[in-house]
Amino acid sequence: FSLYGNDVNTNSAMSILRGLSLPLMTTGLGQFEFENAVRFAVFRKVYSARSGMETLSAFQKDMEQEKIRILAIPIDEIVGTARQLSNHCTLDAGHRSYDILHVAAAIVGGAKHFLSFDKNQRKLAESEGLELSS
Repeated sequence: FSLYGNDVNTNSAMSILRGLSLPLMTTGLGQFEFENAVRFAVFRKVYSARSGMETLSAFQKDMEQEKIRILAIPIDEIVGTARQLSNHCTLDAGHRSYDILHVAAAIVGGAKHFLSFDKNQRKLAESEGLELSS
């Protein structure tokens, strides 16, 4: 979201992006969360309807230009790994479901690096051996 929006993490996100090789990888889960976050920002009047549509269009264009690639990972694989993570991490560290799902998707997808500005999600990713982009 921070790569396309104008929030407190946008400058950091843009700086990180300059240091990464493209394409950025995500899953259908990540795509859904991004698109819904944009729509929610319109609902909350953080974005105008026009700005929201432009943001969604920019994301779509980046996918078409292969700057962003959506990994096709079956959801049951992601959920299976997420259940394992929840089982051994949530009681001690209090991880939320969506944070666990994103980390699980990265693990199942073979990611080496993980980009997030969510402190608890970053903590989980790091504990699972993913290198944090910062």
